[in-house]
Amino acid sequence: MAVLGTGVLAFLTKWFENLPFQNGCAGVGPGNSIAPVPVPPS
Repeated sequence: MAVLGTGVLAFLTKWFENLPFQNGCAGVGPGNSIAPVPVPPS
């Protein structure tokens, strides 16, 4: 199981307890693109 960072744990704790949180998206670093991958013709 992967180890989660402290910021992630704090975010999830607040999320599940329905508490307000700030900077939910801006605090997440850049990752892989979620752009669709073209499917080669069959």
